[in-house]
Formats: sequence, C-alpha cells, structure tokens
Amino acid sequence: MNYLVAVDRLYLDLPGGAYKIAWDVACNMRDEGHQVALLCIGDKSKAGNYTYEGIEVVRYLPRKNINPLQKVESHISTACAAARSHLGNRKWDIIHAHTPLPGLGAFRAFGQGARTVYTIHSPVVSEQHINWSNQGLSGWLKLLFGMGKLEELEKAVYQKFNILQALSQYTKNEISKLYNVGDKIRVIPYWSPFNDIQYVGKRCARQKLGWPINKPIFFCLRRMTARMGLADVIEAMKKVTGRYDFLLVMAGDGPLREKLKERTGKLRLNEKVLFPGRLTDQQLTMAYQAADIFLLPTIMLECFGIIILEAYSFGCPVLASDCGAIPELVRPISPDLIFPASNVEVLANKLISFLDKKLCVPDASELISYVHNNYSREVLFPKWRDFLLGDL
Repeated sequence: MNYLVAVDRLYLDLPGGAYKIAWDVACNMRDEGHQVALLCIGDKSKAGNYTYEGIEVVRYLPRKNINPLQKVESHISTACAAARSHLGNRKWDIIHAHTPLPGLGAFRAFGQGARTVYTIHSPVVSEQHINWSNQGLSGWLKLLFGMGKLEELEKAVYQKFNILQALSQYTKNEISKLYNVGDKIRVIPYWSPFNDIQYVGKRCARQKLGWPINKPIFFCLRRMTARMGLADVIEAMKKVTGRYDFLLVMAGDGPLREKLKERTGKLRLNEKVLFPGRLTDQQLTMAYQAADIFLLPTIMLECFGIIILEAYSFGCPVLASDCGAIPELVRPISPDLIFPASNVEVLANKLISFLDKKLCVPDASELISYVHNNYSREVLFPKWRDFLLGDL
C-alpha cells in the first residue's frame, strides 16, 4: 500500500504536536510494511527529495515576495508540483493530511481515486484568531483581511477530503459548529509517545537534574504564549508562597518568556521559579519523574492534551484547567485535579490543598496503568491503521 502524508513541517526539522503525530503514524505505517512518503515545507538548506529511516521525504519551498492574495494558491500549486515531480511515478492509495496547504497540494496531485483522510488537530480559524489577536497592528490587519480567506481554505479542506478525523470530542464539536461536518468526523485519540520507559525514581531524577531533593516541585512545560495561561501559574504561586517552600520549574520558550520572568521578579518569586528553557528528551523524562505534580493551566483551545499522557506515563499527576479537551483525559482518572480555566484563586487553592494532602490524587501506578490500558500505542495504533486503510 502506498501511503502519502502531508503536513507543514517534518517533526525532525521543527518540533510540534501535529508534526510529531504525522511522523509517528508514518513510521508505524512503514513498520507495517507500507510504502510511505511525506510531503512538507522545507528551507533553502533542506529542499528536494530525501529518504530518512525508510520514509521518502519531499520538502518544497513556497514562493516568497508575492501578492498576499496569491499566497494560498501559490503555496498549494508549489506543493502539488513538488509532489508530482518527486512522487508521480506511482499510484498513491492513501492521502493523509494534517495541515491545510500541503494537504490540498497532495490532494490536487493525487487525490482522484485515492482514499483521502484529514486529521484535524485544531480549528485553523480559531487558532489563528488567537495568534493574530496578540500581534498588534499587523495582527489586526490579518484579522480584518485574512480571516474570511482562512475560513474558505479550511472549509475547502473539509469538503474535499473523503474522511475527517479528530483527536477529541471537543475538537469534533468545535469543527461541527463552524462547518456542519460532524457526520464526516471520526474521533480517535492519539497515544502516549513514551514506550519502554526506564524509571529511575524521584530522588535519582532530581539529582540528575540538579533540583532540590526535599521540597515540593511543580513542573510546567509549554510554549510560552498567551493561550497557555502561564501567567496564571505565576500569580497563583504568590498565594502559595506564604505557606510553603517550593520550586516551580517553568520549562519551554516563546514570546512571553521574558514577561513571565519579569513578573516573577516583581512578585519576589525569583528564588522559587526556575526557567530552564527547552529541555532535551532525556531531561524531560527526568523532569516528569522528579516533579510532584505537572501544571496545565491552558485558557484557550486545548484540542487534545498529549502532554497529559506524557506526564501520566511517568506516574506524574496533572493539575489542569477545564479548557477544551483536557477533561476528556483528566476527569476519568483524577476529577479532583481540574480547576476552572483563568481562575487564579481556585488554582492557588488546589495547589495548597495538594500540598496539604487534601486532594484525591491517583498514585503513580494508577496513572501508568490508565495510560497503558487506554492510551498506549498497542491500544490505539490498530484503530488508526484500520481507519486509514478502510476498505483498501
């Protein structure tokens, strides 16, 4: 079976949730014996046709310095031309897209007669509305002139592709409200990315990271943007600090990092909050094991929450907001660890109750079993595989 994936970026070039899922599914389909290719955007140093770990990767370069009104069509045409040039020597049985522009390019090239599947990672119009709303004048202009075009683009994807998939019921509901395509959408969640974990224990993990051994540690890892709600965590820490000594490790990077550090200083929390930046994969596996609890304070548009499964895989409980799809993952195992999004007071009280041991918190073995039984690759990939293959 010839299986073609279309996504904005190769995960190995640029980390991202949709990119990782696209790559992981491609690797699993390769392991099943299918011929797999991936179509994505490249850059000047990474363009053309390559084979990596048994997957044919086609990177194309969208045209720059053209009329903004022509960018969408130009991008789709460039993706289509690259697909036909490098991959046109065979029939593609499945076109599986994860993002609109390369997806429409692959569809234009090979969609006729293929099984076409589109995985919805988030509503594009909703995500860009959030992004553009935080970009000042340039963002306002994008909202004014670009939102209608973006809605047309997203609608075209859902009309053209035979079958749609979402990772959560929340995403399905949001897309259904926007485009009335709920009947086409199948909900299949994604699996935890961690397998064959080597557990070292909390004390050893803290020693490896250089974190304190004998104080509570809160851990948070996010891209530092407004919708992640990280400012709420900083404000909540001020309410906690009078009662407990603790360390908050706020990992990751993004446009708000310096503002968060500045606010931490103004609240006199510098000695209690650590900003280590991006973590390596090895550091991340240690961080989940070293932390007492993971904090997920998202305030807008959390369409799945794979990071919850990451934490659970290491036995780390998650204190999370009720934003988007988060309750779908958290409520079945730890309903007491959900708080209303944007509510700093409740978040602070939950943290204090956690430290006072007044919250019902699953132990590590329960969290690990929950992921293994419901969100492991062994449980979920067969559902993805059968869904992708359909009647082929």
